[in-house]
Amino acid sequence: MISEQGYETFTSFECLNASLANYMRFYNLGITPSEIFFLGDGFNIAAINNPHFHITSNMYISSFNFLDSLKFDYIHDTCITDPMIFLRESILGNKAIVIKVASKYLNYNRVFRQAENASHYINAIGLCENKICISDGFVPTREPSSYQGWVSLNDILEGWGEKEYEYLCIQNFHVQMEPEPKKNLVLNKIKEGIRKYLNENKIIDQMLQYIYHEFLSDNDIRQVVLQCNYELKIYGFISSKRFMHMWINENLNNDSIANEYNNIILKWNNFCNLLLKFGFNKKYESLKLVKEYVYTLMEEERILLQKILLEISE
Repeated sequence: MISEQGYETFTSFECLNASLANYMRFYNLGITPSEIFFLGDGFNIAAINNPHFHITSNMYISSFNFLDSLKFDYIHDTCITDPMIFLRESILGNKAIVIKVASKYLNYNRVFRQAENASHYINAIGLCENKICISDGFVPTREPSSYQGWVSLNDILEGWGEKEYEYLCIQNFHVQMEPEPKKNLVLNKIKEGIRKYLNENKIIDQMLQYIYHEFLSDNDIRQVVLQCNYELKIYGFISSKRFMHMWINENLNNDSIANEYNNIILKWNNFCNLLLKFGFNKKYESLKLVKEYVYTLMEEERILLQKILLEISE
Protein backbone atom coordinates (compact mmCIF):
# COMPACT_ATOMS: atom_id res chain seq x y z
CA MET A 1 0.00 0.00 0.00
CA ILE A 2 1.16 3.51 -0.76
CA SER A 3 0.69 4.51 2.90
CA GLU A 4 3.50 2.10 3.82
CA GLN A 5 5.98 3.45 1.24
CA GLY A 6 7.02 6.78 2.75
CA TYR A 7 4.17 8.80 1.28
CA GLU A 8 3.78 12.27 2.85
CA THR A 9 0.94 14.76 2.48
CA PHE A 10 1.82 18.36 1.66
CA THR A 11 -0.54 21.33 1.61
CA SER A 12 -1.94 23.01 -1.49
CA PHE A 13 -4.83 25.44 -2.05
CA GLU A 14 -7.47 23.33 -3.83
CA CYS A 15 -8.37 19.74 -3.05
CA LEU A 16 -8.03 18.07 -6.48
CA ASN A 17 -4.84 20.03 -7.17
CA ALA A 18 -3.52 18.83 -3.80
CA SER A 19 -4.41 15.21 -4.56
CA LEU A 20 -2.55 15.28 -7.87
CA ALA A 21 0.41 17.25 -6.50
CA ASN A 22 0.94 14.78 -3.65
CA TYR A 23 1.03 11.84 -6.06
CA MET A 24 3.41 13.80 -8.33
CA ARG A 25 5.71 14.33 -5.35
CA PHE A 26 5.45 10.69 -4.26
CA TYR A 27 6.46 9.52 -7.76
CA ASN A 28 9.28 12.12 -7.97
CA LEU A 29 7.99 13.94 -11.04
CA GLY A 30 9.22 17.33 -9.85
CA ILE A 31 5.91 19.06 -10.55
CA THR A 32 4.61 21.45 -7.90
CA PRO A 33 1.01 22.46 -7.03
CA SER A 34 1.53 25.94 -8.51
CA GLU A 35 2.80 24.43 -11.78
CA ILE A 36 -0.27 22.17 -12.02
CA PHE A 37 -2.45 25.23 -11.45
CA PHE A 38 -0.78 27.50 -14.01
CA LEU A 39 -0.13 24.84 -16.66
CA GLY A 40 -3.82 23.97 -16.42
CA ASP A 41 -4.90 27.60 -17.03
CA GLY A 42 -6.11 27.99 -13.45
CA PHE A 43 -5.31 31.70 -13.44
CA ASN A 44 -8.50 32.48 -15.35
CA ILE A 45 -11.15 33.99 -13.07
CA ALA A 46 -14.26 36.02 -13.83
CA ALA A 47 -17.72 36.64 -12.40
CA ILE A 48 -21.33 36.86 -13.54
CA ASN A 49 -24.39 38.70 -12.24
CA ASN A 50 -27.24 36.74 -13.79
CA PRO A 51 -29.18 37.57 -11.68
CA HIS A 52 -27.06 36.58 -8.69
CA PHE A 53 -23.32 37.10 -8.28
CA HIS A 54 -21.17 34.04 -8.91
CA ILE A 55 -17.45 33.61 -9.44
CA THR A 56 -16.43 31.47 -12.40
CA SER A 57 -12.92 30.06 -12.63
CA ASN A 58 -10.76 27.24 -13.94
CA MET A 59 -9.75 26.30 -10.39
CA TYR A 60 -11.22 22.80 -10.59
CA ILE A 61 -10.86 22.10 -14.31
CA SER A 62 -7.20 23.22 -14.29
CA SER A 63 -6.20 19.85 -12.81
CA PHE A 64 -7.76 18.00 -15.75
CA ASN A 65 -6.30 20.51 -18.21
CA PHE A 66 -2.89 19.79 -16.70
CA LEU A 67 -3.30 16.00 -17.00
CA ASP A 68 -4.47 16.32 -20.60
CA SER A 69 -1.77 18.78 -21.66
CA LEU A 70 1.00 16.48 -20.42
CA LYS A 71 -0.80 13.43 -21.84
CA PHE A 72 -1.15 11.53 -18.58
CA ASP A 73 -2.95 8.20 -18.88
CA TYR A 74 -5.81 8.46 -16.38
CA ILE A 75 -9.37 7.29 -15.76
CA HIS A 76 -12.05 9.69 -14.52
CA ASP A 77 -15.26 7.76 -13.99
CA THR A 78 -17.80 6.47 -11.49
CA CYS A 79 -17.45 3.08 -9.84
CA ILE A 80 -20.21 0.75 -11.09
CA THR A 81 -18.97 -2.40 -9.33
CA ASP A 82 -18.98 -3.11 -5.59
CA PRO A 83 -17.35 0.07 -4.17
CA MET A 84 -15.70 -1.78 -1.28
CA ILE A 85 -14.10 -4.34 -3.58
CA PHE A 86 -13.03 -1.60 -6.02
CA LEU A 87 -11.45 0.44 -3.25
CA ARG A 88 -9.68 -2.55 -1.71
CA GLU A 89 -8.24 -3.71 -5.04
CA SER A 90 -7.12 -0.17 -5.92
CA ILE A 91 -5.39 0.45 -2.59
CA LEU A 92 -3.80 -3.01 -2.27
CA GLY A 93 -2.70 -2.70 -5.90
CA ASN A 94 -0.85 0.57 -5.12
CA LYS A 95 -2.96 2.54 -7.56
CA ALA A 96 -2.93 6.35 -7.45
CA ILE A 97 -6.61 6.68 -6.63
CA VAL A 98 -8.45 9.93 -5.87
CA ILE A 99 -12.06 9.81 -4.68
CA LYS A 100 -14.73 12.51 -4.46
CA VAL A 101 -16.65 12.54 -1.18
CA ALA A 102 -19.29 14.65 0.54
CA SER A 103 -17.40 16.94 2.94
CA LYS A 104 -19.78 16.40 5.84
CA TYR A 105 -18.44 12.85 6.28
CA LEU A 106 -14.90 14.09 6.91
CA ASN A 107 -14.68 14.21 10.69
CA TYR A 108 -10.98 15.02 11.11
CA ASN A 109 -11.66 18.77 11.01
CA ARG A 110 -14.78 20.67 12.04
CA VAL A 111 -14.41 23.06 9.11
CA PHE A 112 -16.09 20.43 6.94
CA ARG A 113 -19.31 20.76 8.95
CA GLN A 114 -19.85 24.28 7.61
CA ALA A 115 -20.76 23.25 4.05
CA GLU A 116 -23.74 20.92 3.80
CA ASN A 117 -23.53 19.96 0.11
CA ALA A 118 -19.84 20.54 -0.59
CA SER A 119 -17.60 18.01 -2.32
CA HIS A 120 -13.99 17.22 -1.52
CA TYR A 121 -11.26 15.16 -3.20
CA ILE A 122 -8.93 12.95 -1.15
CA ASN A 123 -6.34 10.28 -1.91
CA ALA A 124 -7.04 6.74 -0.66
CA ILE A 125 -3.66 5.26 0.24
CA GLY A 126 -4.18 2.55 2.90
CA LEU A 127 -6.72 0.05 4.19
CA CYS A 128 -6.95 -1.95 7.41
CA GLU A 129 -10.16 -3.71 8.53
CA ASN A 130 -12.74 -0.96 9.16
CA LYS A 131 -10.30 1.93 8.69
CA ILE A 132 -8.97 3.68 5.60
CA CYS A 133 -5.84 5.83 5.39
CA ILE A 134 -6.54 9.02 3.50
CA SER A 135 -4.42 11.95 2.35
CA ASP A 136 -6.01 15.39 2.20
CA GLY A 137 -3.72 18.17 1.02
CA PHE A 138 -6.26 20.94 1.33
CA VAL A 139 -8.17 21.26 4.58
CA PRO A 140 -9.88 24.66 4.09
CA THR A 141 -9.06 26.10 7.50
CA ARG A 142 -8.29 29.82 7.93
CA GLU A 143 -4.73 29.01 6.91
CA PRO A 144 -4.98 25.95 4.62
CA SER A 145 -3.65 22.78 6.23
CA SER A 146 -3.39 19.06 5.43
CA TYR A 147 -4.31 15.74 7.00
CA GLN A 148 -3.01 12.21 6.62
CA GLY A 149 -4.30 9.41 8.79
CA TRP A 150 -6.78 6.64 9.47
CA VAL A 151 -10.51 7.37 9.44
CA SER A 152 -13.73 5.36 9.43
CA LEU A 153 -14.08 3.30 6.26
CA ASN A 154 -17.88 3.40 6.55
CA ASP A 155 -17.86 7.21 6.69
CA ILE A 156 -15.74 7.42 3.56
CA LEU A 157 -17.88 4.89 1.70
CA GLU A 158 -21.04 6.83 2.61
CA GLY A 159 -19.49 10.16 1.61
CA TRP A 160 -18.20 8.64 -1.63
CA GLY A 161 -21.62 7.16 -2.37
CA GLU A 162 -23.29 10.57 -2.02
CA LYS A 163 -21.03 11.76 -4.84
CA GLU A 164 -21.97 8.77 -7.02
CA TYR A 165 -18.65 6.98 -6.39
CA GLU A 166 -16.72 9.37 -8.64
CA TYR A 167 -13.01 8.66 -8.81
CA LEU A 168 -9.86 9.53 -10.71
CA CYS A 169 -7.01 7.04 -11.17
CA ILE A 170 -3.68 7.94 -12.75
CA GLN A 171 -2.50 4.86 -14.62
CA ASN A 172 1.19 5.66 -14.85
CA PHE A 173 3.71 8.36 -14.00
CA HIS A 174 6.10 7.96 -16.93
CA VAL A 175 5.45 11.46 -18.25
CA GLN A 176 8.65 13.40 -18.77
CA MET A 177 8.95 17.15 -19.08
CA GLU A 178 12.26 18.96 -19.20
CA PRO A 179 12.61 21.63 -16.47
CA GLU A 180 13.38 24.57 -18.80
CA PRO A 181 10.45 24.17 -21.24
CA LYS A 182 8.14 23.62 -18.26
CA LYS A 183 9.44 26.75 -16.55
CA ASN A 184 8.90 28.83 -19.71
CA LEU A 185 5.37 27.49 -20.21
CA VAL A 186 4.43 28.36 -16.62
CA LEU A 187 6.01 31.79 -16.99
CA ASN A 188 3.98 32.54 -20.11
CA LYS A 189 0.76 31.43 -18.39
CA ILE A 190 1.50 33.73 -15.44
CA LYS A 191 2.26 36.73 -17.67
CA GLU A 192 -0.95 36.13 -19.61
CA GLY A 193 -2.94 35.76 -16.39
CA ILE A 194 -1.55 38.93 -14.79
CA ARG A 195 -2.23 41.01 -17.89
CA LYS A 196 -5.79 39.71 -18.11
CA TYR A 197 -6.36 40.35 -14.39
CA LEU A 198 -5.03 43.90 -14.67
CA ASN A 199 -6.93 44.79 -17.84
CA GLU A 200 -10.21 42.86 -17.64
CA ASN A 201 -10.89 41.86 -14.05
CA LYS A 202 -14.13 43.37 -12.73
CA ILE A 203 -14.97 40.77 -10.08
CA ILE A 204 -14.99 43.12 -7.09
CA ASP A 205 -16.91 45.84 -8.94
CA GLN A 206 -19.56 43.29 -9.95
CA MET A 207 -19.75 41.84 -6.45
CA LEU A 208 -20.15 45.22 -4.73
CA GLN A 209 -22.81 46.29 -7.24
CA TYR A 210 -24.71 43.08 -6.54
CA ILE A 211 -24.41 43.48 -2.76
CA TYR A 212 -25.55 47.12 -2.92
CA HIS A 213 -28.53 46.16 -5.08
CA GLU A 214 -29.54 43.42 -2.64
CA PHE A 215 -29.05 45.82 0.29
CA LEU A 216 -31.37 48.42 -1.27
CA SER A 217 -33.88 45.69 -2.13
CA ASP A 218 -34.07 44.78 1.55
CA ASN A 219 -33.15 41.16 0.81
CA ASP A 220 -31.37 38.87 3.28
CA ILE A 221 -28.04 40.70 3.08
CA ARG A 222 -26.44 38.41 5.65
CA GLN A 223 -26.96 35.37 3.42
CA VAL A 224 -25.91 37.32 0.34
CA VAL A 225 -22.61 38.34 1.98
CA LEU A 226 -21.98 34.83 3.34
CA GLN A 227 -22.31 33.40 -0.17
CA CYS A 228 -20.05 36.07 -1.70
CA ASN A 229 -17.44 35.50 1.00
CA TYR A 230 -17.57 31.73 0.43
CA GLU A 231 -17.11 32.12 -3.32
CA LEU A 232 -14.18 34.52 -2.93
CA LYS A 233 -12.38 31.99 -0.74
CA ILE A 234 -13.33 28.72 -2.40
CA TYR A 235 -13.91 29.42 -6.10
CA GLY A 236 -10.45 30.65 -6.97
CA PHE A 237 -10.22 34.38 -6.29
CA ILE A 238 -8.05 34.13 -3.18
CA SER A 239 -6.68 30.65 -3.90
CA SER A 240 -5.20 31.88 -7.18
CA LYS A 241 -3.26 34.48 -5.21
CA ARG A 242 -1.95 31.76 -2.88
CA PHE A 243 -0.73 29.77 -5.91
CA MET A 244 0.97 32.90 -7.20
CA HIS A 245 2.67 33.43 -3.85
CA MET A 246 3.80 29.78 -3.84
CA TRP A 247 5.29 30.20 -7.32
CA ILE A 248 7.05 33.44 -6.32
CA ASN A 249 8.64 31.70 -3.34
CA GLU A 250 9.74 28.77 -5.49
CA ASN A 251 11.07 30.71 -8.47
CA LEU A 252 11.88 34.35 -7.74
CA ASN A 253 14.90 35.14 -5.66
CA ASN A 254 13.19 38.22 -4.29
CA ASP A 255 12.08 38.18 -0.65
CA SER A 256 10.76 41.72 -0.90
CA ILE A 257 8.23 40.83 -3.61
CA ALA A 258 7.30 37.60 -1.80
CA ASN A 259 6.61 39.49 1.43
CA GLU A 260 4.67 42.24 -0.34
CA TYR A 261 2.51 39.69 -2.12
CA ASN A 262 1.86 37.79 1.10
CA ASN A 263 0.68 41.06 2.67
CA ILE A 264 -1.72 41.51 -0.26
CA ILE A 265 -3.21 38.08 0.47
CA LEU A 266 -3.57 38.97 4.16
CA LYS A 267 -5.36 42.17 3.18
CA TRP A 268 -7.76 40.27 0.92
CA ASN A 269 -8.58 38.00 3.85
CA ASN A 270 -9.17 41.10 5.96
CA PHE A 271 -11.47 42.42 3.24
CA CYS A 272 -13.52 39.21 3.56
CA ASN A 273 -13.78 39.82 7.33
CA LEU A 274 -14.95 43.42 6.78
CA LEU A 275 -17.51 42.14 4.30
CA LEU A 276 -18.82 39.65 6.85
CA LYS A 277 -19.03 42.40 9.47
CA PHE A 278 -21.25 44.43 7.14
CA GLY A 279 -23.38 41.35 6.46
CA PHE A 280 -24.08 40.97 10.14
CA ASN A 281 -24.55 44.61 11.22
CA LYS A 282 -26.27 45.68 7.96
CA LYS A 283 -25.12 49.28 8.31
CA TYR A 284 -24.46 51.40 5.24
CA GLU A 285 -21.42 52.95 6.98
CA SER A 286 -19.85 49.47 7.13
CA LEU A 287 -20.41 49.00 3.40
CA LYS A 288 -18.74 52.35 2.70
CA LEU A 289 -15.76 51.21 4.78
CA VAL A 290 -15.60 47.98 2.78
CA LYS A 291 -15.55 49.93 -0.49
CA GLU A 292 -12.86 52.37 0.65
CA TYR A 293 -10.70 49.51 1.93
CA VAL A 294 -10.98 47.32 -1.15
CA TYR A 295 -10.33 50.03 -3.74
CA THR A 296 -7.17 51.05 -1.89
CA LEU A 297 -6.17 47.38 -1.78
CA MET A 298 -6.83 46.90 -5.50
CA GLU A 299 -4.54 49.81 -6.32
CA GLU A 300 -1.78 48.36 -4.11
CA GLU A 301 -2.21 44.99 -5.82
CA ARG A 302 -2.14 46.58 -9.29
CA ILE A 303 1.18 48.31 -8.57
CA LEU A 304 2.70 45.11 -7.19
CA LEU A 305 1.51 42.97 -10.11
CA GLN A 306 3.06 45.43 -12.54
CA LYS A 307 6.31 45.12 -10.59
CA ILE A 308 6.11 41.31 -10.76
CA LEU A 309 5.36 41.47 -14.50
CA LEU A 310 8.45 43.61 -14.99
CA GLU A 311 10.55 41.24 -12.87
CA ILE A 312 9.58 38.10 -14.81
CA SER A 313 9.78 39.76 -18.24
CA GLU A 314 13.45 40.72 -17.95
